[in-house]
Amino acid sequence: MPTVVREIVEQASTDPTFEDDFAPLVSEGKKAVGAFEQSLANFLGNLYGCPDAPPYSGPTMEEAHAGMAITQQEYDDFVALIAGVLGDNGVPNDTINTCFAPPLLALARVGHARGSRALAPRPTPARSNPQ
Repeated sequence: MPTVVREIVEQASTDPTFEDDFAPLVSEGKKAVGAFEQSLANFLGNLYGCPDAPPYSGPTMEEAHAGMAITQQEYDDFVALIAGVLGDNGVPNDTINTCFAPPLLALARVGHARGSRALAPRPTPARSNPQ
C-alpha cells in the first residue's frame, strides 16, 4: 500500500489537472507529504477492509475537500489516476473494476446525496494494463 499511495501522490502532484490542489501540501515539505500519504493509506486500507491497516483518523472526505470546487471531470480523472497506479503495480483490471471501483462509487453516491459538488455517482473504467 505505501508504494501505491506514494505513486498516487507523486503523479497527482505533477499532473496539471491536480497540481494546484496538491501544491499547498507539497510546499509544506516531505514531512507533510509523508503524513498525508500515511493518512491516505489508512483511509484506503480501511475502505477496502485491509486487516493490518491502522484506523483512519483524518477528516471526512467532504471536510478534506471543502472549498476545492472539484469538478466531476477532476473526480473522474483522479479515480482513473488511482486505477492506473493500481494497474501499473500489478493489480488486475478485473480486481480494480470489482474491488476498487465499487467502494469509491458508493462513497461518491453518499457525497452526491449530501449535495457535495466534489463527488458524484458515475463509474470510471479502469485503464488497461498491457503486460
